[in-house]
Amino acid sequence: MRKFILAALMAASALMFTAQSANADFKVRFSTTGTGGTFTVVTDPDNDGVIQTSFSDPVNGVNITIVGALSDPAIGPAVLQLSVDGSTSAAASIVVDVTDTDYSFAPSPPGSLTISYTGSNDNGSLSGQAWASSSNAEFTIPPGVPAGTVTTGAQPAGTLNFSVPFLGSNPFSMSGRIIITTEGSAVFSTDLTLSVRPIPVPAAFVLLASGLPMGGLMYLRRRKAKAQTA
Repeated sequence: MRKFILAALMAASALMFTAQSANADFKVRFSTTGTGGTFTVVTDPDNDGVIQTSFSDPVNGVNITIVGALSDPAIGPAVLQLSVDGSTSAAASIVVDVTDTDYSFAPSPPGSLTISYTGSNDNGSLSGQAWASSSNAEFTIPPGVPAGTVTTGAQPAGTLNFSVPFLGSNPFSMSGRIIITTEGSAVFSTDLTLSVRPIPVPAAFVLLASGLPMGGLMYLRRRKAKAQTA
């Protein structure tokens, strides 16, 4: 399925633009004590475009599995994906971020930053947010948001294909954040896809690209299923 989606996107976008990322700064980070807590950073040492990690904090009763993925080089639009599954035995605030730099596409921006966010939390709340920045810096997320950064704003789970204009320039970075708040014992599962694509685009490509976020979420689900059965 993933190969089919990427091949279709390559065929549709080849006539229009090329989106590329060096993957050098592809990272995921997480905190189990809120936005002001200490973040653990996880990198992609084999540069395969996938980061997968699990974390358990028995003191605070937090267990999470994180999967991050990004679009293959030379396939547009520029895409980042983040998926988090887990549970808590007590109230908690979990923050998970994903970032990558050196994206570019031709023709150059303007473009649009789009977020698709789904998930469930049986005892608490979820929010997802995306940023694109012509500063080309990693984790362009508060409190250190540089000039030339746009954001979708925090969105609740169930937000699909919400877009804001991106008027920056090449190269640019993208960052995403998921915040999971639990009120006690809870089980949660959530997926975030963010992308930047040129505008305007032909109607045919819009129809094709609209299926990318859900295709990406299905890919992350499969990765997590393999991790949990391994």
